[in-house]
Amino acid sequence: MLETHASHAMIADGPLSWTSKRQPIVALSSTEAEYVAAADCCKEALYLKSLLQEITGLDIKINLHVDNQSSIQLENLGSFKKRSKHIDERYYFIHEHFVHGLIIISYCPTEIQLADIMTKPLSKVKFERHCARLMHV
Repeated sequence: MLETHASHAMIADGPLSWTSKRQPIVALSSTEAEYVAAADCCKEALYLKSLLQEITGLDIKINLHVDNQSSIQLENLGSFKKRSKHIDERYYFIHEHFVHGLIIISYCPTEIQLADIMTKPLSKVKFERHCARLMHV
């Protein structure tokens, strides 16, 4: 399953960083695709956290919003089950960051997932709602 994923970073309710790209691997399930996307997003978020903390001196919290419950379970528990044992070990670093309290992982229903604006065709209403949220209109 070739997937495109998007991630964005927000600070003070405004967009700070945005990316959309094809995943570097072929995922065998939507859970794996979401997990890999979350790992890539986590890497970007950790970089931005480091940069902002250096500039501001503030302690910045990372709250990662994911819209796949199975992926969240993998991120939180780091569990290796029969269905997830094939996922490359390098993506499990997200679990380590969760365990050490460096990131918070929250469920974000697909209906309000802002990153969808860059990866999926949306209805006019949903597109306008996401635009308004991004632009604070």
